[in-house]
Amino acid sequence: MAVKCNLTAYEVSNSIDVADNSTKIYVKLTATTTGESFNNYSPSGSITIDGTKHNFSKNIPKNTTTTLYEATHTIKHDSEGKKSVAISYSFATGISAGTLTGSKTLQLTTIPRTSTVTCADANIGSSTTININRANTSFTHTLKYMFGSLTGTIVEKTSEASIGWTMPTSFYSQIPNDNSGYGTISCDTYSGDTLIGTSSCNFNAYVTNSNPSISATITDVNSSTVALTGDSNKLIKYYSNAEVVISSTAKNSASIVNQQVACGNKSGTSQTNILNNVESGVFDLSCTDSRGNVGNTRITKTMVEYVKLAFTQINLTRPSTTSNTINVSLKGNYFNSNFGKVSNELTLKWRWRIKSGSWSSYSTLNANKSGNTFSYSGTLGTVFDFNKEYEFEFQVVDKLATITNSKSATRGEPIIDIGKEDVKVNGEIYKNNVRVLASTELYNNSTGTTGTVSLSKSASDFNFLEIYYHKEGLHACAKICDPNGKSATLMFSQFTSDKVYQGASKKITISGTNISVSTSQSGFGNIIDGATDDVTQGQENAIYITKVVGCVA
Repeated sequence: MAVKCNLTAYEVSNSIDVADNSTKIYVKLTATTTGESFNNYSPSGSITIDGTKHNFSKNIPKNTTTTLYEATHTIKHDSEGKKSVAISYSFATGISAGTLTGSKTLQLTTIPRTSTVTCADANIGSSTTININRANTSFTHTLKYMFGSLTGTIVEKTSEASIGWTMPTSFYSQIPNDNSGYGTISCDTYSGDTLIGTSSCNFNAYVTNSNPSISATITDVNSSTVALTGDSNKLIKYYSNAEVVISSTAKNSASIVNQQVACGNKSGTSQTNILNNVESGVFDLSCTDSRGNVGNTRITKTMVEYVKLAFTQINLTRPSTTSNTINVSLKGNYFNSNFGKVSNELTLKWRWRIKSGSWSSYSTLNANKSGNTFSYSGTLGTVFDFNKEYEFEFQVVDKLATITNSKSATRGEPIIDIGKEDVKVNGEIYKNNVRVLASTELYNNSTGTTGTVSLSKSASDFNFLEIYYHKEGLHACAKICDPNGKSATLMFSQFTSDKVYQGASKKITISGTNISVSTSQSGFGNIIDGATDDVTQGQENAIYITKVVGCVA
């Protein structure tokens, strides 16, 4: 006697239910018996299909094929539409054949599930394309967007695979501080009215054509220059005060974070700016928004190219060293044109005095004018004693400025002045045919000072200085050639009766009318009997300057 089992399982044709994500399968288990001595009996068993156990018990005749189990089952697929079904059985024959077992795996057809979606990046307010990779051509799809806090439906249950979409301008409000942001497209896949699933993709949205704009009104607020031009929209170089009122506008939900105006080397960052004494009619304006985008513009105003009033040359001369006549030759620059409403005018004046005396009244000179220059050459008078030094002040005046310049006429010197004991030739003194140095005492203090010495005249006026100084009864003199700007060291050294060598020094610096002292470089030193290991030293400013004489070779 023998028993043999046969397991049959297959996917039922046309049984796929896409909406239900399921497939029907047919399962059949049979037993075939052989042998003359086999009698009818009713063995039992079970069959497990996709994890579910089904029991059976059958009366099995001899020498026949008997169906132990037969059924059609609906099998659910996974979320991707895939399914592999495990089937196994166990049949206790109750005879010498024992328990029979077997199994098989049934790989089901994949059911199309959720479609996938992609979206091309685009500029806000511009068109882009959304592509749907459809899992099944019978599916429809609903597309939605999310950007920041904004959501919306693009299309509902479309059967199209490619959808054109214009990114809403409302996206700007979600990125006021950035030039790009990303959002999400969600795609709901439907089979009929049944939602199969949802997929999504990200996209980038860009800000373009959003640079802020800037403009300004520019007017001259200097009443003096406006009176000359007759027009506050016209500027005069060097003198107009330009009021710049800026108006800047951010775009597409951004905000203005800074703004600026620049005119030559002058600038301002407020909404209203006053740029005084402008030297250019070109105003460059710029602003920056919260996204970092920049807007700029240039405004050019009409500018009167005023020429600064100035003396370029003033020379005073005597016809001879003993003449009482003073001649002048001078030149200068001025604006020889019309401001717009008023023409410029030039007045040239002068006055004089004996050095350190009282000034005379002003007198007017008739200047010669050529282009943007003026000049004058002539005699100022014949009453200027050559034995005296005079000071002259020249003043030039136009509609905007007054410029004053002072010059001195030194005392006239005779070419030869024969005295009782010496002869002066062109200001140089000779005695016994030997040239004598001209000297001037610049400082005298019998006690002396260790501090700064103030000179009555600048060291630059002399060829050399003689500096007299002392310390503890010792006196010395130092001669400094070309002294102005020089540094020097004043020094003492001596042997005392107790065989002590003493030294002292201080560093000085000559500059103009001052002789200054470096206390950190002033000091003393003592050596006893020449012994190098018996030395005392330290800082000490104990050298006194008593007199300074300036000499001219």
